[in-house]
Amino acid sequence: MKSSPGEEPQVLLVDPDGRLETHLSDALTSAGFGTLTVTSAAECIALVKESAVDGVISRHGLPEMDGSTLLRSIRVSKPYLPVLLLSPTNESVQGRGPSTVSAVFDETTPEAIVSELSGLMDEEVEGHQRYKHLIEMSPAPINIFDRDGRSVWCNDAVVEMFGLSDREEFLGRSILEMIHPDDRERAQEEILSVIEEKESVGPTRMRLRRDDGSVRYIRVSTAIGEYLGTDIGQAIAIDETSRIERERQLKVLDNWLRHNIRNKMAIIRGLAEDIQADRVDDVAESARKIQEHTDTLVQQADHERRIIQLLETDRKQTHVTVAVDDIVAKVINDAREDYPAANITVPTMESFHADAIAELDIAVRELVENAIIHNDTEVPEVMVEVEDATPENCVIRITDNGPGIPEIEQSYLQLDKEIDELQHGSGLGLVLVYWVVRLSEGTITATDNDPRGSVVTINLQKG
Repeated sequence: MKSSPGEEPQVLLVDPDGRLETHLSDALTSAGFGTLTVTSAAECIALVKESAVDGVISRHGLPEMDGSTLLRSIRVSKPYLPVLLLSPTNESVQGRGPSTVSAVFDETTPEAIVSELSGLMDEEVEGHQRYKHLIEMSPAPINIFDRDGRSVWCNDAVVEMFGLSDREEFLGRSILEMIHPDDRERAQEEILSVIEEKESVGPTRMRLRRDDGSVRYIRVSTAIGEYLGTDIGQAIAIDETSRIERERQLKVLDNWLRHNIRNKMAIIRGLAEDIQADRVDDVAESARKIQEHTDTLVQQADHERRIIQLLETDRKQTHVTVAVDDIVAKVINDAREDYPAANITVPTMESFHADAIAELDIAVRELVENAIIHNDTEVPEVMVEVEDATPENCVIRITDNGPGIPEIEQSYLQLDKEIDELQHGSGLGLVLVYWVVRLSEGTITATDNDPRGSVVTINLQKG
């Protein structure tokens, strides 16, 4: 087999008459090379395909083919294998291609021939290093895998795509175990097409399943390659999760808004027709209801506009460091001014900076106002706390004494689930909170307060 790190490199001598071995054996051994000898080009090509050698030395003229034909045959399976052809003339070698091939005179000294081969091998190593560097520098996820689908090398973009902490968690694992079960058969077929048939495939849409159970949607293209003398597959992926998620959420919002607008407008039209037909005793009360419904529609449209803006922006590029205590203090001051009947207390207000999107204040304001507006007590009680949770995280907690958050709306705050349907008649406020916290890469929970009310907790990474 091809030598592993620490083993002596294996040089294949294509030597029909035994003269190469006699001429070069001592020099190769002295330079730290092991040797294998075959007598025909066919034997050489077979061993090369098996990845059994690190380099080839052959005479340019062989009984069954010349050196150029042998070289082209080797390049089919091993494009970068170092090949040294000994020629009786100063002729060029057709089909040389990569720099890891050279032609020297038969009369060249054994030491010079071995030195030339060593230089070709060094170029091969440097080429692999450049190849690895190119992969590592690419912003696109690139994975190099063997015929069983096991990862041989990958870049940091792959690690991020799979939600892993480092490359070592992924190397050696089969990509198939991380493909969604419904897509594994197709992935297996594509691996075989690439490695066995040497055919490029894709782009193909597939789903990945992370170790935490979450699903990523990708479009992947795969081609055959050669790495350290072995056939490998090269896969480059485009993560389409954000686009697909955005399109799905926009469709959910569109369905919800059309339904609610239709219902609200039907109510408004009915009230207006009753006023026009003089069927109401209190025109002012009916007008107040019309105003109330139109205000709700305007608020819903404003929430939807904000949510769409969040979904359409690449939030990975818009994280900022925000002063959490300053944001909360401003929200509380505004709420006290807008809702003087509410009793808003702040038992703890520690000073922290968090890594979040700039719209974090919208989520905090929405939660505080919800705790007041939907409160059914004579004096709404709202407590806001900003605390040090861990060395890496800070917490914003909003507690109230209201009726609690309905179960269906609590589900809007579960970041581990997609919002696939919005309850008709419910508001978009908590959906807006969901997206602000999710895009800030934070967490949020909603629990019942004792004896009544709700407790909403936002956990953010410190900035």
